[in-house]
Amino acid sequence: MKRSLLTCLCLGVLIAGSWGCSSDDNSAENGSEAGVAADTEQDLAPAKVGDAPKQASTSKKSSTRSASLPKLNINTATSEKLGTIPDVGKRMIHEFEEYRPYVSIRQFRQEMGKYVDAEKIAAYEEYIFVPVDPNESDAETLGQLPGVTAALAKTLAEKRPFSTRAAFLMELSKHVSDPEARAAAAYLKRR
Repeated sequence: MKRSLLTCLCLGVLIAGSWGCSSDDNSAENGSEAGVAADTEQDLAPAKVGDAPKQASTSKKSSTRSASLPKLNINTATSEKLGTIPDVGKRMIHEFEEYRPYVSIRQFRQEMGKYVDAEKIAAYEEYIFVPVDPNESDAETLGQLPGVTAALAKTLAEKRPFSTRAAFLMELSKHVSDPEARAAAAYLKRR
């Protein structure tokens, strides 16, 4: 019940035009069932629509992503959380942190491409996201949002500017499922 109430409150704040939901209860353990998961300064987002946030496994053996693990905000995740990504050692954690803040997924790919190949970067992207600014992010970065295709990212970019975060989410909800639109809120950059 507490989670559902928090979800309603956060969504109500979004609809009212606020750019964020700030609650001390907004942790990974108390993330919403609707997929609006957040940790300190928005560290986590659902990996897939409907995924409830869970603790990431520390197993380094598999690079196949468990569908239930939340994605990490690459700009705010701690070294400890980044260490839960399979096959990421201390050097890559340092490189992830060195280039912060990332403003686009393209920037992340470029910087990490200095150290690993495109296949490894794609594997990392299964575990991380670059926060999306509805009015500034390029199409590739918008494409990280649940349900957003390349064509939809272009459409969303053409409809800019959005006056509020809620206005963007309202437009997005016209094109994706309700759970995808709710989950997308966790990927948005805080103002």
